[in-house]
Amino acid sequence: MGHFSRLDVARQNEGGRPPVPASPLVQGVLDRLEEVSRSGKGFKARCPAHDDNTPSLSVRAGKDGRALVKCFAGCPKEQILEALGLAAADLVPEKGSDKQTKKSPKKSRWSRERADKALEERGLAAATIEAFGITSDLKRQ
Repeated sequence: MGHFSRLDVARQNEGGRPPVPASPLVQGVLDRLEEVSRSGKGFKARCPAHDDNTPSLSVRAGKDGRALVKCFAGCPKEQILEALGLAAADLVPEKGSDKQTKKSPKKSRWSRERADKALEERGLAAATIEAFGITSDLKRQ
């Protein structure tokens, strides 16, 4: 008999997959659903917006911490939320929470001088650039 780690045992006990933790927002949605089970990176359940005999609703956490819901039978998210008694704002982390991250603007690898030089090397003189209002990401109008 081979050696099994605790993870291997957990996988065997959980149907072959390690447990998927639910974020608080996802758990808030799951608590309102029927026939919830794990599926891939999230969960599946019966959709409350239609007469669902086979679970067709996917619920999982997005990268920013929000709860994502999708009915594979085609129910609009608004109908799903209404049937759950939730608003779209209930799926999004509060401002300042750990999961909500602001995307920082990408820093350009180009300096203004380098961008102007590259344009000039391609046959666009400063006068032409000015006349046509061509701008780089560094100088937006």
